[in-house]
Amino acid sequence: MKKYDIVFLGIIIVNMFFILINCYSDSLNVELVGRMKSGIPQDVFVDGNYAYVAAYRLIYIFDISSKKNPKEIGYCEITYQANRVYVLKNYAYIVGGNFLTIVDISNKTKPFQVGLCKLPDSANDIYVLGNYAYVADSFKGLRIIDISKPKTPKEIGHYNTNGDSKGIYISGNYAYLVDNQSSLRIIDISIPKSPKEVGFYYDTDCSYQDIFVKEHYAYIAGGLSGLRVIDVSIPEKPKEVGYYKTPTGPSTNIFISEKFAYILVDFVGLKIINISDPESPKEIGFLKVSCSDYSEAKVGLFVSGNYVYTTESNEGSLNIIDISDPANPKQNFFYTFIDFNDIYISGNYAYIAAGITGLVIADISNPKLPKKICSIKTPNYASGVYVSGDYAYVTDEKFGLIIIDVSNPKIPKEIGFYKMFSRADHIYVSDNYAYIGAHDSGLRIIDVSNPKKPKEVGFYIKDNNGDRCYATGVYVSGDYAYVNDYDGILRILDISNPTSLENVGSCGIHGNAINIFVSGNYAYIASGVLRIIEISNPKKPKEISCLDDDKYNNIIDIFIKDNIAYILDYPSGLRIIDVSNPKQPKEVGYYDTPGNANSVFVSGKYIYVGDNGSGLWILQLNKRK
Repeated sequence: MKKYDIVFLGIIIVNMFFILINCYSDSLNVELVGRMKSGIPQDVFVDGNYAYVAAYRLIYIFDISSKKNPKEIGYCEITYQANRVYVLKNYAYIVGGNFLTIVDISNKTKPFQVGLCKLPDSANDIYVLGNYAYVADSFKGLRIIDISKPKTPKEIGHYNTNGDSKGIYISGNYAYLVDNQSSLRIIDISIPKSPKEVGFYYDTDCSYQDIFVKEHYAYIAGGLSGLRVIDVSIPEKPKEVGYYKTPTGPSTNIFISEKFAYILVDFVGLKIINISDPESPKEIGFLKVSCSDYSEAKVGLFVSGNYVYTTESNEGSLNIIDISDPANPKQNFFYTFIDFNDIYISGNYAYIAAGITGLVIADISNPKLPKKICSIKTPNYASGVYVSGDYAYVTDEKFGLIIIDVSNPKIPKEIGFYKMFSRADHIYVSDNYAYIGAHDSGLRIIDVSNPKKPKEVGFYIKDNNGDRCYATGVYVSGDYAYVNDYDGILRILDISNPTSLENVGSCGIHGNAINIFVSGNYAYIASGVLRIIEISNPKKPKEISCLDDDKYNNIIDIFIKDNIAYILDYPSGLRIIDVSNPKQPKEVGYYDTPGNANSVFVSGKYIYVGDNGSGLWILQLNKRK
């Protein structure tokens, strides 16, 4: 093949990729330019030397032949959400939302989606055996899908348990289904088209979350009741024979390997239980790992050989743990996916406050192919970022302010910090001061004239009536700081003397004020809806309009440029609002990214959207007639 033919073919492939991605996204007057992928890990499955990570709308494939240095070798964008994944031979079977998705993984570097099957409810778990996929489908119970033709999977049988089905395991001719109404259902699946229940076990003190069956025992992660051991040797008469109470939190996931039960416990981590005597299980090992701190988080667990693999959605992590000595498990590898709490664009680089990953820097010199070039860890959880000159000012939610030298973006270096004894979130830097929204500690002003030794010089925490300011978003313009009070107040502070702040004006707004942007004589506030406040007289701000429509659910971020408001609405993504007439804002375009759009920045002709679930999107507003 001639060289120019190869180049032409490459261009066609790239264009087809962007066409495919645009097919997944609902849009009007906005087009995709480029994207840097990243997902939220929900689950993990290990097969041989490969780990398959379900990450919201992505399936990642890692080569784990080196446990200390796994490498991502392939990924596949799927149409619907990925919560749980099961791998058998050349296919990965993924459930999430109301769909079963089948991905061809015969070529690990180029997996692709081949089939879909709609489910009646939101699927929580999947087990694949032979030509069938068995799905725990929330309040629709057990669904049995014929996967003999991966391109056209179809449901052939079902059994409704009348509970919220959470976990499933197949052993022999039986499906073992658990729900959070504290019941174990044993279903005969010898005739897949006509499954029937043959036995059940009910426990009023448990909230069953996950199940693993080995030999004649069903091992159940029973929420606050810990590990429950059920004898299922007689399927019609299951009975509990042993248990282990996890005293420090609810158990969510379980995996059995040899004589050990591996359990993930919320707020705690991995517990290793010796089950050589099923009637008297005993804890022998423990390791603190990234695990759920919130009930809505998704965690994954898999054991293969001498290693445990876990994923956690809130922190966006994949862990590999060495269990060659079960009494002394050791962290072997820790990988974090990019979280998008905040974005700042400066020159050819995107600076991303990325949660536990810290500050991530991406090269955007080629908007069609943005790429991560490096990251630098912050003490806990990076929540906000502002770049000024050679420095990136990063707020760490549980620590304070971190100052990073980015004069060479490829080699960022921390040079200073200021420890705060409050939550640090939104940040704005002006002249030699950093203004930080510190929630119940109000607005804090940090002198950064010496980046190596920042120091607090002023704060605002209560108004003249003694009411506390719960500062979230902050924007500085001239001698004023415009501060969102989460309780539904815009506060305008005179900062001409940073050591002595004065509240000169305020305006009550309906809803919880989250973020703010000031342009000209107007303040634009994201408070679930978009509120526009006239501030020409800072002492008497007044709301002049509100963009409140059923199509908007929860507006959380905003950027203004050239009379256009770029707002992020959860879960409908980017919305483009013409505010040339602030009293009558109107939508002129939108782009619904597949995950949860969380941060937006506009620079030049490009719109940068950070989406927790699918990555960094670089978009462009089409010219309007």
